[in-house]
Amino acid sequence: MPRVVCGLCYLLVLVNAHGHGSSENKIHKLTHAIEKNSADAELYLQRGLAQQEQGQLAESNEDFLRALALQPADYAVARYHLAHNLLSQKQFAKAEAEAKNYLTSVATRNKSIRSNAFWLLGDIAFQQEKFSEAVGHYGEAQALIPQRSPDRLLRHALALERSKRIADAVIVLEQGLENGSGGSVIADKLRQLRGR
Repeated sequence: MPRVVCGLCYLLVLVNAHGHGSSENKIHKLTHAIEKNSADAELYLQRGLAQQEQGQLAESNEDFLRALALQPADYAVARYHLAHNLLSQKQFAKAEAEAKNYLTSVATRNKSIRSNAFWLLGDIAFQQEKFSEAVGHYGEAQALIPQRSPDRLLRHALALERSKRIADAVIVLEQGLENGSGGSVIADKLRQLRGR
């Protein structure tokens, strides 16, 4: 095997040269790459993502934390994925802290990245039934980049509905339909809300 210049190069050789394969196969290959270059944050991030796909959240969390320890500024995205894992594990306080850290670390980056961070914070609040807080975060996300995702529009409308802001929920869904979002799912929820 040729000499490896960096872990990312090794990752490309191992994963891409042999096809993407299953997540388990990726995990195995990435573990082998990490054994050869344990200082490469990208390898930990990629293995964490593969573990996340497999539902191995504890292991995934460890790898995201390793990537952050190695290169905190360059691998802030690991915080985003870590926050998702913690949310899935119902560790709301930790998930919120990581999501806020992620948002702080990407403050100067593009609107899409920041919008996703606000959606994540909204989801964390929503799952805790803090609907008014969720509405605020979803509103911040929408202000950055108006969503076309039916799933996100519905969550925003549901948070508004549960905050007793039916008229605002109707507006969000109407705007979604105007922007070509969601079709029948959005239209059905809109009819339900208008029928109240």
